[in-house]
Amino acid sequence: KTCALAPAGSPLRAVLDNEMQAAAEAAEDRGCRVVLGDQRIEDLSAELGASARRALADLASPLAGGWQRTASEVARGFKEVAESARAKREEASRQEEEESKGGGGAAANAWPTLGVQDLLDVELAAGAPVAVARYLLSALLKAPLVFGGFIGAGAFMAVLPESALADGFSLVVDILVFRVFLSTLLRDRDAILARSIGDACKA
Repeated sequence: KTCALAPAGSPLRAVLDNEMQAAAEAAEDRGCRVVLGDQRIEDLSAELGASARRALADLASPLAGGWQRTASEVARGFKEVAESARAKREEASRQEEEESKGGGGAAANAWPTLGVQDLLDVELAAGAPVAVARYLLSALLKAPLVFGGFIGAGAFMAVLPESALADGFSLVVDILVFRVFLSTLLRDRDAILARSIGDACKA
């Protein structure tokens, strides 16, 4: 769908150029098989909608265990993120230790990790506004309902006067975003990507 929406040489491609499409085109030009590891945007949009509806239903049913499920899902998401980061640090430390024992100094192949110094990179800071704008435009074209939902919620929050109602609505939106992001966009997509990579390696 992306290749059809923004083919090489088109004005839209110049605005929404991306590494995945470039890699797919390079592989096809050389006769290599292309494996799509991520979800289709249509499937992701459907799952985002279903996840948001479940989250809303739970928030609206505190006496039926909805708030407990919400807290459990959000806590589980943060726990998995923390465990993943810790596993990467431990693996990098192990590789460095093995390289040091072998007399090779610091591990050249250790997993790269982001630090505070990376957030201060000038090129990263300069490219961030462009990247965000392109991502929003891409979301508008590929998943207009999801994009419209986020924009609508943001617009509603912007026009609400300062009050307990506005604070409550903002809290609900934050909880929804955290739950949907940590479950559907991180955990579930990670599982799909891992499965796709495993299947490609076995093929």
